[in-house]
Amino acid sequence: QANARSPDLWREGLVHARAGFARLIGAGETDVAFTKNATEGVNIVAAGLEAGPGATVVLCGALEHPANITPWLALREAGVELRLVPPERQAIPAAAIAAAIDPKTAAVAVSTVSFMPGFRTNLAPIAAAAARHDALFLVDATQSAGVLATDVRAMGVDALVASTHKYLLGLYGQGFLYLAPEWAERLKPVFVGTAGYRDPEAHPAASGFAWEQAGGARRFETGHAYASAAIAAASLELLNAVGSMAIEAHATGLAGELARGLDEIGLPLNRDPFSLPQSQIVTLGEIVAGDLYAVGDPELARLHAALTEADVRHSARRGALRFAFHLFNDASDVARTLEIAERTRRAG
Repeated sequence: QANARSPDLWREGLVHARAGFARLIGAGETDVAFTKNATEGVNIVAAGLEAGPGATVVLCGALEHPANITPWLALREAGVELRLVPPERQAIPAAAIAAAIDPKTAAVAVSTVSFMPGFRTNLAPIAAAAARHDALFLVDATQSAGVLATDVRAMGVDALVASTHKYLLGLYGQGFLYLAPEWAERLKPVFVGTAGYRDPEAHPAASGFAWEQAGGARRFETGHAYASAAIAAASLELLNAVGSMAIEAHATGLAGELARGLDEIGLPLNRDPFSLPQSQIVTLGEIVAGDLYAVGDPELARLHAALTEADVRHSARRGALRFAFHLFNDASDVARTLEIAERTRRAG
């Protein structure tokens, strides 16, 4: 009934969700657009660059989620070259990515935290190199926004994408795109809709059918998922009330405890080769190409089965096991996971 008869309620959810996400990442409300997910956000940026032959895009494709790969792969049909920087000991090598950026580079894209193995990316040298060569710097923050403190201005990023179904505690089918004001004006909207009009309540006939775009990031919106936005608004209110710094300290503290315990048991813990601070993600086992949702190592397969039977939430990703924490976890989750891991290892 509210969905059918209360347009003001629709708009209220949009306003609160947009404001909540902007506050969470240190942006202005006009710099934030709604998307379906991170994939759509990357597509908006990749297509909007209008890059062609001679241009390059830099990324560490082996460690990116497909959401931050496939839109860039599509640009190859327009003659764009992808410079795929190889990972270094299962981590995104910031120095090598920065070195690959040159005057031909249209964009560089990395995850703030890799979905596997969950290491942070050192964004500063990449941001500096991108700015030096006037390349757009995009980050996929789906694995960090909502659980790790995020400040887009301090990070020096030009675009940030995130899906709400992860640490933003929302639903599938909702996402956000942040665009720095300069890039919001430079990018071309490929798909357009009423939501991106300067006045979304007016019929185009009122302006003589002129295309009057909204300012800032909103001109890239084509429509809205009102129920998902309302849920995101409530979740963002909670996250902002608790505070990013407090959530990060809590989640990374638990992750550190689990990592130490798994290491003491003798399991193949993945360690950040660049010694960056612990993220909220802990992983076991070497990452391999192939199935996104499988683990092949017999010992890890046994542990995966035991944890699944005990209803301990975790993931099998690209040959490795992944554990992730948020504000709703506590020390009992760590203790239970370690108890099962130790018992399974002893049973061998």
